[in-house]
Amino acid sequence: MAVLEYEYDPKVLPPDVKRSIDFLYEAADRKAACGAWADCFSKHGKMIIGRVSLLGVPALQKYAEDSWVDNEPRVHDVRTVSVLQTRPVTIRIDGVAKIQLSSGEEKQMVWIAKQVYVEKDGRQKILEYNVTAIVTTKALGI
Repeated sequence: MAVLEYEYDPKVLPPDVKRSIDFLYEAADRKAACGAWADCFSKHGKMIIGRVSLLGVPALQKYAEDSWVDNEPRVHDVRTVSVLQTRPVTIRIDGVAKIQLSSGEEKQMVWIAKQVYVEKDGRQKILEYNVTAIVTTKALGI
């Protein structure tokens, strides 16, 4: 399960965006919640992670489902959230993910994400999500 005790400025980060962040990373760490994770994005939401670019909820859900191959469990540890822009709400998130591979090996991924939100149907949804990650091994102590 995600670790969501992160630093943020409650005067700047809208409460509905904080709820969206919390839900996104809770869903990311539950294999059965791939559809709920993808639903955090707008209809034409876009995600770029490394050299992979995904567009639309169906592609995002497939990505989430495929991400569970060869690993379980995993934990996203959100460390800080900073508001870069208020309209549209644009944030930077710094975190670490710990992934247990089926071989028993543990991988860690230090990541930085930029997310742009848009209001759809009374909810804050992700319009753009760009992730930069560095995969390390547990031995590096990161």
